[in-house]
Amino acid sequence: MAEGRLIVAPLDDHLYSATAWVADVQRKMRAIVPDHGNHHGFQNRGTADFRVALTVYGKDSSSYYLKLFPEWENIQIDSQYGTFSSTDVRRRYFQRILEIADTILSLGVADFLRSFVMSEICRSLLEEAEYLDVYPKQWGVGPLTTADALVVQSGHILLVERGQAPGKGLLALPGGFVNPAERIRDAAFGNCARKPQSATAYAHRGSREASGRCRSPDIGRSNCALR
Repeated sequence: MAEGRLIVAPLDDHLYSATAWVADVQRKMRAIVPDHGNHHGFQNRGTADFRVALTVYGKDSSSYYLKLFPEWENIQIDSQYGTFSSTDVRRRYFQRILEIADTILSLGVADFLRSFVMSEICRSLLEEAEYLDVYPKQWGVGPLTTADALVVQSGHILLVERGQAPGKGLLALPGGFVNPAERIRDAAFGNCARKPQSATAYAHRGSREASGRCRSPDIGRSNCALR
């Protein structure tokens, strides 16, 4: 690619494990750099025979992962459009009077955003964006403590369908916030008993959803178990 100057290699995403992701990146680099850096010739010391550097734009705290490779040089570069990034594109797009940044987006992306705004998915994302914008002002920045309950009955797990943002329409474990001076265990049991009264409940076993669903199921105190 680009007359042999650019090599693109896939990377797996390791959720909740930065260590596994870093190891994967290092493993790919150890395989690619010595091979292509010397035109597929013999290398005695692997990547140590080459100058390896990250050319990066450290925007903010979300760029922390760029510091996870101390063995490589870190070359900071300016953003192509100053401080304008995908975050700014989303912020301008997900509002009641939307704005599409045509001047910095490709024609295909801009056309997609214009058509996507009419979809139900976009309306759902807008609702969630508005909720997340108001949330810190209403409840504070946090961190806030929550408690979920894993209800197991005859091999089935109780899930509820969320009725509001965030995650409206998605399945979740019954749960909620822990009130001041409330024990986490008490909050989990309390949310377990209250949530199904106002949400559609589903029974799952393994990876297959049970054929029936019920509203306000009688889960009983004895069936509410923390795992």
